[in-house]
Amino acid sequence: MKLDYPAFHSKDPDIERLHYSESWALVNFLTTTKVGQKFFDMVLTDLREGKKVDTLLNAKSMESLKDAWYADIKARMTSG
Repeated sequence: MKLDYPAFHSKDPDIERLHYSESWALVNFLTTTKVGQKFFDMVLTDLREGKKVDTLLNAKSMESLKDAWYADIKARMTSG
């Protein structure tokens, strides 16, 4: 998933829909789960303290976020 201009302005409407769906799912995770809210709060706090985005969203933090997001998706799929 990419969050750049070409990802959301593709000539393939199915790809655009996929990217919008993924974006919605990530925002939903960040705003409705304890893990997601903790990560989002950490990023906002660090930004307010003047830290740079590329320092905050490094490979380790993104991998951790991805793992938590996938675990949440899997739990939602198996709980229904």
